Amino acid sequence: MNPDFKEFIRLAKKILPKRTSLSCLSYAAIEDGTIRVTDLETTLVFSLLKENYVGKFLLPFDLLERLTRLKAFNDFPLRLAADRIEAAGRVFELDNTVRPGWEEFSVLPDIEFKAVDTWKLPFLKRLKSQRAYLGSDMFRPAFHNIQVQSTAGLVKTSACDGYRLMRITHPESPETEYQFLLPPKIQEMLEKASAEVSVSLASSDAGGEERKNDFACFRFGNFALFARLPEESYPDVEAVIDPKVKGSITFNRIEVFEYLKEALLIIPDKFTAAHFDVGEDQFELTVWVNANSVSGEIVKLQESFWGDHQGCNFSISFNARYLAEVLRSVSTEKITLGYRRWDRGAYIRMPEETEASIEIMLMPLREIEGLTPKYPHTEAVAVTE
Repeated sequence: MNPDFKEFIRLAKKILPKRTSLSCLSYAAIEDGTIRVTDLETTLVFSLLKENYVGKFLLPFDLLERLTRLKAFNDFPLRLAADRIEAAGRVFELDNTVRPGWEEFSVLPDIEFKAVDTWKLPFLKRLKSQRAYLGSDMFRPAFHNIQVQSTAGLVKTSACDGYRLMRITHPESPETEYQFLLPPKIQEMLEKASAEVSVSLASSDAGGEERKNDFACFRFGNFALFARLPEESYPDVEAVIDPKVKGSITFNRIEVFEYLKEALLIIPDKFTAAHFDVGEDQFELTVWVNANSVSGEIVKLQESFWGDHQGCNFSISFNARYLAEVLRSVSTEKITLGYRRWDRGAYIRMPEETEASIEIMLMPLREIEGLTPKYPHTEAVAVTE
């Protein structure tokens, strides 16, 4: 089977709703040299050879998927009549009495798209690393998406769940300035793209008032992916990320990550905390349950690590699982943890890279139990620049 068509089947399954009261959404539409599926918010279009079919019709997607599993299936089914298709040397009859009418199927947005950028494979790979930072809070829908900004010749992408934030400044320099929220379904479908992705945006005239970037189109290979963009506003990332720190410690990411993984196996509690006491190059990292233990079992693990300490002494604690996920989401050998204020997010920086600049903010624990900080901070002291 054509590998591109096999990829269409895989991607289409991510779009089609598993349960729907609209029967037409369970069908694939074949028309004008294309086959497409939709959930009304996202539409996937795949280019076909016109000689493989005649006219336009709706085909049940589950039937199409089953046909592709036949050993003799080599190409797209050929339509022989209004209710018959041929595939793998066999003829199948479709029941016209249960199929929806063509007019019931969603059409593509009839608006003009403008090309704004081309995302290359390294960009898509970096974008994938940010998916771990997406939120799921129903009251903060903007955090379900990745914010994409192009300004001053740079592309910046941000992902945040309210506790952790990752921003990547990419080396790409498109001529057009643009900004939109990238839905998680689109992120998932683009992450395995084997070719660069052409990005186009469009604005619709809603109620007589033009809205900015209502739709996006992503083209890669023989595919076109149309999506309605979220309307929510994203927080001001520039105001949140501040690389100026009072103290910092640069350490081996893998050593600390492996220690955290083992500690979380021994202390599998959702209230597990990780605490840094940094006063010199050899710093202490303590992992313990930051809550009263119901079983009476109290486990506290402590390990010393070597690093490069700069600036003031500080103690700071994090949710151990959040910290472990941060260390897992990056691939550099060294990582710098910067302290600014005990009640503000810690600034995590990667070594200078030629490809991209990665910045992460991680919120500390406001309250800790069962542990005394070595360098306590009883109040939020203003930082003197």
